[in-house]
Formats: sequence, structure tokens, C-alpha cells
Amino acid sequence: MMDMFRPTVCEKEMIPFFSYSSFPHPVIYPSRQSKFQFPYLCGSLTDTGGWIVIQRRSTGNIDCVDYRDCFGYLDGNDNIHAITRTGTYELRVDLRYKGKSAFAHYRHFSVSDEFNKYTLRVGNYSGTAGNSLNYHINCGFSTFDRDNDPWFGNCANEQKGGWWFNECDEANLNGDWAGHANRGTEWDGFIDTFESLDFSEMKFRKVG
Repeated sequence: MMDMFRPTVCEKEMIPFFSYSSFPHPVIYPSRQSKFQFPYLCGSLTDTGGWIVIQRRSTGNIDCVDYRDCFGYLDGNDNIHAITRTGTYELRVDLRYKGKSAFAHYRHFSVSDEFNKYTLRVGNYSGTAGNSLNYHINCGFSTFDRDNDPWFGNCANEQKGGWWFNECDEANLNGDWAGHANRGTEWDGFIDTFESLDFSEMKFRKVG
């Protein structure tokens, strides 16, 4: 009976008939036969659903400090790597600012392992938000205590959040909430550099 309320897979066309959460994404509890033994959020409302949600901010909160185990909202970089190494995945980023919405879609998405600094790789862009993630392709993930960016300083410390920094960013969805002076949650192709987003969500799903 419990399995009725605890879906075990995140698939396209899935109807979210039950959720314990206040937001419209059911939590997936993988079966014992699954390769992935950790719960995750399933985005079912966008483009026929089937999205694994890895980052969601609407109140300024990031619920875990350790990005290795908990990236943004629920899934850590280790978990993202474990999933994306199993096939071809696409990435979608949804944004809102002052009542306006935009999205960025990338045909391919993967994150490398810890040894390779959780390096970000994305494919061709389409959408309405602008290709701000392009600046971060092939960048390692930096935190305040692990500086993997090419800048002479520490971008994660300067920008108040972990991210795939270059020198430093054109996109940063883990920045200081409502921050100013280029330290907020930003996506430069959509909003001004010195503004901060009202909402962001990153999600990916398998395409092959």
C-alpha cells in the first residue's frame, strides 16, 4: 500500500497523484533494484515531466551546506555524477524575476566525479533566458574550502555559494539570496548583473 504513495521511478508522462511536499514535485524513493539508492525530486509539470530536480530556490534557502552530499535542494554532486554517467541527459533551467519567466535548455548534461572536480559539461543551448551557462562549461565545482576556479581569488567565497565558477560567473544559482554587487542569484542573459532572481530550478532527464 505504501508504494502507492512512494513512486519508485521518475518518468515522462508521470502523473503526480500524491506528494508529501508543499511544492508540486513528488519525492521518488528508488526500489531496491535501482542503481541509485537515494530519494530525489521528480519534476512532472514541465514538458511532459520526467525531470530529476537538482536545484530549487524560491525562499533563499539551500538546505544543505555540503554540496558533495546535497546540491542545492536534494541531490549532491556525487549523486548527479552517478546518474549522468549512465546515459545521455538533457538539462533545463527555469527562472523567474519580477513576474517574468524564462528558461534555458541544454541538449546534453553531465557532471564528472570528485577526482575530476565535478566538472560541468553541457551541450547546445535553446530557450529564452540566454546562454549564460556557456561561460561555465568545463569548469570544476568550487566551494569556500575547495577552490577549483581559474581566478586568482576564491569565487565561491566572494560570491557566497558553491558553483561551477570560471572567473567568476555569468550564471550562479547558489549565490547570496537577494544579494547585490554581483553576489546574488544570477543569470546574466536574463537579468542585470547586479539584480538577483526571484526563483530558480535546475532539472535534468534521460534522453538516451
